[in-house]
Amino acid sequence: MIESFEVEHEVNKISVQGISIWGLIRAMYISEELKEGNEPDGWNKTLKKQNPSKCQKVARLRNIAYGWKNLFNRNEVVIFSDKLELRKVGEKYVNRLTYPSLDQYLLVENSVDGEHITLKERKSQNVISLDLFSCFARIIPWRTPKIVSEGMLKELNKESGLSLDYKQAITKFFKYKIVFGGFLDIYKPKIVMVNCYYGPTYQALICASKERGIPIVEMQHGLISRTDKLYQPKIAIDRRLVPDYMFVFGESTKGIIPNNFVPQEKVIVVGNGYVEYLAGTGTRLERGQYKKKYARTIVVTAQYTVESKLVEFIRKAASLASDSLFLYVPRDATNKYEGIFPKNVRVITSSNAYELIKQADFHATVYSTCAMEAPFFGTPNILININGKSKECFEKVLTDPETTRYVNTEEEFVRLVSTWERLEPAEIKLRHKGFIQTGYVQEIKKAVERIGGKKDDM
Repeated sequence: MIESFEVEHEVNKISVQGISIWGLIRAMYISEELKEGNEPDGWNKTLKKQNPSKCQKVARLRNIAYGWKNLFNRNEVVIFSDKLELRKVGEKYVNRLTYPSLDQYLLVENSVDGEHITLKERKSQNVISLDLFSCFARIIPWRTPKIVSEGMLKELNKESGLSLDYKQAITKFFKYKIVFGGFLDIYKPKIVMVNCYYGPTYQALICASKERGIPIVEMQHGLISRTDKLYQPKIAIDRRLVPDYMFVFGESTKGIIPNNFVPQEKVIVVGNGYVEYLAGTGTRLERGQYKKKYARTIVVTAQYTVESKLVEFIRKAASLASDSLFLYVPRDATNKYEGIFPKNVRVITSSNAYELIKQADFHATVYSTCAMEAPFFGTPNILININGKSKECFEKVLTDPETTRYVNTEEEFVRLVSTWERLEPAEIKLRHKGFIQTGYVQEIKKAVERIGGKKDDM
């Protein structure tokens, strides 16, 4: 619907204060469509996002002081990310997009649910809270000025049936633009990075950065495919609302970024530092205590939108494959799984999914982005095509049958794990090299040096 609308209408004429805001509006509608198509299923519907509690609201006020002293230590690079990217390395948490080579720069973190982990729990304590900016954005008085060609937005609401409050999003955009502008004027970074470009908050940051000639970079945080409408606009959108550069994991992603989003010469392959770090720590581990008891180990990474069906699938598959050990990694560790699975399924909430994948014979999922990373560890994928999600996300991306195969039924799954003659881990990793480039530490350094201080066209 969005694709046809932006082709059939002169959407770039929709503007506020001289800024063509279609890039903001399309992202809002696409995100809402994705959300509506990916609601939690079955018993886990309680995972649907709830309104913040009073405690969470108080926590956000406390967050204003989180790491505030770091504001006085000027960094050439400022990185905006969120708590969802935190992972443990040893006993400390790191941001998986900045570790290990960008941790020295200032990190502005979205607490997501209102609470940050303590600074003592972090490997790098050079972090402040996004709530500091949110507080100022909330108190700025603002009245949305005239929206040029607003009739098209009313028509879009009618056609889509979503009836989104685009005025609220526009107001949020301009308020954050003012706040971020003040910060950038004082702090004066040479580069700004974000973990994803879309949404009023980060698009306000992008616009404020470009107005000041500060290059802005998006760091790839997950799967980007040719079917991803957020990265595949049919028309050129206002450059003030999209990043100047993109840092991507591999050549496979670089090749699908269209020039009307970010020009190919500004899509830079840097690899995935966190995954590369994990792949290089120690050796490929044996199954240890499970080796004698089970013929193979399968790590299953869950998605909350299809978890009820995935749980039922694994329950049946495990019953049919009693010689296999299933390590089930839930999306939400607070869910209760007692009495659901047979004894050859272990629910794992205490270990890093990547570390488990590295040890496993197979990685199974529906559409987790771990499917992009498992072959990098030498572990092949089995994608469980529940609701057609696996093929929708990966069929045109993960096409090598030696690294990824698709199944529709439990019987297919069990037959595959017992008959698949897997390649050696080193060969699987080699065949997957286009997805995650190695040499991250050197590549990210070169990329930052390349763009540092450059003033790009808006």
